Amino acid sequence: MGFFKRAGLGNITLQTIPTGAAMTAAVAGGAIDIAISNIVSVAQAHQRNVPFTLVAPAGLYSSSAPTSILMVAKDSPLRTATDLNGKTLGASGLRGIAQFAPMAWIDQHGGSSATVKFVEMSSPEIIDAVSAGRVDGGLIIEPFIAEARKTMRTFANVFDAIAPAFLISAHFANLDWARAHTDIVRRYQNAILETAAWANKNRAQTASILIKAANLQEDVVRTMTRIEYANKISPELVQPVIDTTAKYTGVPSFKASEIIFSA
Repeated sequence: MGFFKRAGLGNITLQTIPTGAAMTAAVAGGAIDIAISNIVSVAQAHQRNVPFTLVAPAGLYSSSAPTSILMVAKDSPLRTATDLNGKTLGASGLRGIAQFAPMAWIDQHGGSSATVKFVEMSSPEIIDAVSAGRVDGGLIIEPFIAEARKTMRTFANVFDAIAPAFLISAHFANLDWARAHTDIVRRYQNAILETAAWANKNRAQTASILIKAANLQEDVVRTMTRIEYANKISPELVQPVIDTTAKYTGVPSFKASEIIFSA
């Protein structure tokens, strides 16, 4: 659509990297200048003294349009947070937001997350495992919620336990690189913010892009809940994720401003 070109960044090279761990390693090693990751990964890196900095916003969680839902079987007797004590839940990743959000919700609603076992598996694997009785429930993420509803029901919007709205993901870079390339960072920010504003207003067109880029079925994309793109990186959108990460990793929290880029 020309957003990068208009920002003076016509020579962008895009690389696809399969895992978050590989992404952060590539940025840490200087193989990639800027990448996208969830806020938990960047916060955990900062806690290990890895100098990452957030340079532009990406996905925004909103309680009015949840894209990740804790679900259980339709006939499950589980109804409350205390019912989950001692149970097994599936999550797309361990020691990350897919585990921390359910833990926070359970603890906030009177249960004990310390007694819950989490197993790493994809949403399709969770759907099958719940049907087979191998797990008691799990965090289902889009675009798999509609499929899950055939055999499962919503248990809770567990991301609300972090905050009603917060940044799920952001574009990040090495702090030293960002400081040495402030003009590029500012141009990149402008391109991303312009793209986000356009994408939020043109859902039909972005659906077509998503169908092609992610190889998804049109009926799935047209009906699924899709994330909004944030128009800013502000401490209040980042701090709840940092605090939740600190609570469930046992390390001290820190101010969000420490990982938000400032030239």
